[in-house]
Amino acid sequence: MKHSPSTEVRTVRSWRDQACENLETWGEQTYPELALATVEEIGELAQAILEHEYKDGAADRIPKELADVGALGYQLYWKRTGYPDDLVEVRLDDV
Repeated sequence: MKHSPSTEVRTVRSWRDQACENLETWGEQTYPELALATVEEIGELAQAILEHEYKDGAADRIPKELADVGALGYQLYWKRTGYPDDLVEVRLDDV
């Protein structure tokens, strides 16, 4: 399956949007919390892939699980480099 660059940009933007929603929901999380959440989501992605490949699982679950991993990637990156200025009304100190 081939995608255009604009499709990829929209996908990555949706991961960023999800990361913003995660921050609004959970506030700033610690590295251990983010690492644990990432490992959990990678496990769910692996499960979705394996079920699709070997148990006739639904392929539409894979992009959702990948989006969860992508969003957490953004959150880990922001934790390291600082949060973008355009993240307004995000609880960064409520945790």
